[in-house]
Amino acid sequence: MTKRWILKAMAGIATAAPVIALASTLFGTITVNGGPAGNRPLTVACPNLPPVPITTYRAGSYRVVINFTGRCTLQVDPPNGPSTTVVFHPDGTRYDFDLSQGALRRR
Repeated sequence: MTKRWILKAMAGIATAAPVIALASTLFGTITVNGGPAGNRPLTVACPNLPPVPITTYRAGSYRVVINFTGRCTLQVDPPNGPSTTVVFHPDGTRYDFDLSQGALRRR
């Protein structure tokens, strides 16, 4: 009798648990002509989500976590800076870029 009660209670907890969206992480570094692009503004724009503004750290690294999986646009120095397509994946995605001659080049 006690065993059945415990199993029913556990089943009730499992069905009452809220659905958690999977967060995806995008990270990497941005350099300018080979040196760190520290304190540079970035924007990540994904379909049906508001743009996410971030800033690179002093060493040029960046990291953004959002509840989205799929293709987005990463832009350096918005609104008129260069941009490129990136892909958010639940396991995390690393993109390293060099900003030279007004273009983002993946390293």
